Amino acid sequence: MAFIRERYYRLPHLRPGRSALAHTAPRAERIMSDPTPEPRSDGLPRWLGVLVFACVAAGAALRFAWPGDVEFKGDERWMLERATAMARQEAWSWSGMESSAVVQNPGASVWAFAGLSRVFGLETPPELSMGVAACGLLALLLAAWVALRVVAPGEREAWLWGVALAAVTPTAVVLQRKIWAQSLLPLAAVALWWCWLRRDRWSGALGWGALAMLMGQGHMTGFVLAAALAGWTRWRSG
Repeated sequence: MAFIRERYYRLPHLRPGRSALAHTAPRAERIMSDPTPEPRSDGLPRWLGVLVFACVAAGAALRFAWPGDVEFKGDERWMLERATAMARQEAWSWSGMESSAVVQNPGASVWAFAGLSRVFGLETPPELSMGVAACGLLALLLAAWVALRVVAPGEREAWLWGVALAAVTPTAVVLQRKIWAQSLLPLAAVALWWCWLRRDRWSGALGWGALAMLMGQGHMTGFVLAAALAGWTRWRSG
């Protein structure tokens, strides 16, 4: 007993007359009185990261589910035929598909699909559709990385909520499986925002301008996004 008593008194965190339970009681009382989870060191709640991960995983599953179920009408067939012909170096398309206003779209709308077909060997409607879905998933992952690494700490939570909503929005899931030029814009749009956030550097400013021009060449809505971003930047700068 003397040996046990001596070892007990030598423990640095205990004093004679107090048990281990007495030392841990204040900590237990604090935990029970405040059941809310502790925030991360960057100010974000822990559950938000789990939610974003779950939404992105669900969005990926939805985008790649039933790969043979692809909408393939006149627009998709036109794009597939031109893109695969360019990938096989059989014919070069200087202009894109004719719009409903009887105006030829720029050729960049075809070049993007031709690049996918050439690099990854996508030549059938399901393959090219899954290539578009992969670009959409890459856009979500890039947006999450930008939110955590580039965006100011006070704005990260809003960005992560945007990533979660974009991942599981039904309209986004459907459109990011279609062989349309605008279905490739999300990836370019996230890259545009990344460059915009780094516009104080020459590389960011150059990327912002180049991507704004190329997105408009791919689809007219790219010009709308670029113009809105430029106008908002001008308004905020006073």
